[in-house]
Parts: sequence; C-alpha cells; structure tokens
Amino acid sequence: MEKNKFEVKEIVKGVLYSIIISLVLMLIVSLITLFTDIKLENTTLISTISKQVGLVVGVLIAIKKGQKGWLKGLLTGVFYSIVAFIVFSLISGEFIFDKVLGFDILFSCIFGMIVGVLAVNVKK
Repeated sequence: MEKNKFEVKEIVKGVLYSIIISLVLMLIVSLITLFTDIKLENTTLISTISKQVGLVVGVLIAIKKGQKGWLKGLLTGVFYSIVAFIVFSLISGEFIFDKVLGFDILFSCIFGMIVGVLAVNVKK
C-alpha cells in the first residue's frame, strides 16, 4: 500500500511540473506574439510543442524510480491532459469539448507512454 501511495505522489508531482512548465512556455509564446509580427493562429504548432515539452518533463519526474514507465507515462499523460484542459480553459474563459480535446488526450497518453518506456529503458 505504501508503495502505491508513493507512485501516486510521483505521478501527481509529474503532472504539476508539466502544468507549470507548459504555463511558462505558453506565457513566453504569448509574449513573443505580443511583441512581434507573428500572428496568433501561427502559434498552434508552438503551443502543441510547449505542451509536449511539459509532458516529457512530467513523465521523467514521474518515473524517477525507473519502474513501470509505460504505466506512469500513460497516467501522467491522462491527468496532464485533463488538468491542462481545465487550466487553459479557465485562462481562455471557454470550455470547448470537441474532437480536438479527444485527440489531445489520446496523443498525450500515447506520447506519455512512449516517453515512459524510452526513459526507463535508457536508464538501464
């Protein structure tokens, strides 16, 4: 039981770090668009990359012990997607449930699993 509680703490910590990093990166992207001629619609790829960078860091934190990388990556991806959706929706002022959200959650789950598997196996 104690081990499971510790693993949950690792995943929660990974999700929190992911959100913080994503918020900082998105703030930087927003400042860049504010002070340059880059149009906001051109930043979709940059914002996606920013979210995935945050997710990578979160998964690496969640699998610090180097076990169950795929599972911790998957769970970090799921919870990160949900929390990121809530946080960014609160910031934008609108909650939009659509296919894009579904793909975002699916992509984050798969990406988190891949990062988890790679990170655990590279550590060995």
